[in-house]
Amino acid sequence: NLKVLNLYDKYYNQKRFDSLEHVFNELNNFPQLKWVVMRNFEGMPHNITIDNHLDVDLLVNDYYLVKRILDASSATKNRYEDGHWRILNHVIIDNKKVLFDFRSVGDNYYDINLQNDMLNTRILHPDGFYIPNVQMHLYSLIYHAIIHKKSISKTYIRVFIQYGLKKEDLNKKELKHKLDTFMIENSYKYVKPE
Repeated sequence: NLKVLNLYDKYYNQKRFDSLEHVFNELNNFPQLKWVVMRNFEGMPHNITIDNHLDVDLLVNDYYLVKRILDASSATKNRYEDGHWRILNHVIIDNKKVLFDFRSVGDNYYDINLQNDMLNTRILHPDGFYIPNVQMHLYSLIYHAIIHKKSISKTYIRVFIQYGLKKEDLNKKELKHKLDTFMIENSYKYVKPE
């Protein structure tokens, strides 16, 4: 409403964070919020650069709660709040707009049971933020690399090798076979994100 009335800049004091660690600490202050950094968390929160290229991929149990906690503003005109499907948001960190994807349970990014299992088996990283357990991280990353993306990034290949996958198995066909086995064993379904 303040934006429509041209009063936003004058009267609204948007929440700002000094660091990514500050963001994570704020999220931890709300026990009703379950959240996890899904991927690319290596180096977080201290050894990353806060700039326009940083984006943080969260899975949460409540989209609106995380958005309110972080006072996030939509980074697109196709806002989820308006009945569209874009969940990309800005959070102000070190006076810069940092992109956050707020994936939420039931949004079909992953099967809803996989999403709930990822949140229910999350582990607390020594630096105070939640990450998927090893199995969930590996298979959700395989899913992301071969289902959500057109090609497998070098970053993901490095993670797969760290988890013990062989270089000769790091192609879509072999990874899909591994993923199929995991999905069947856990009664997860492939879904199309909206």
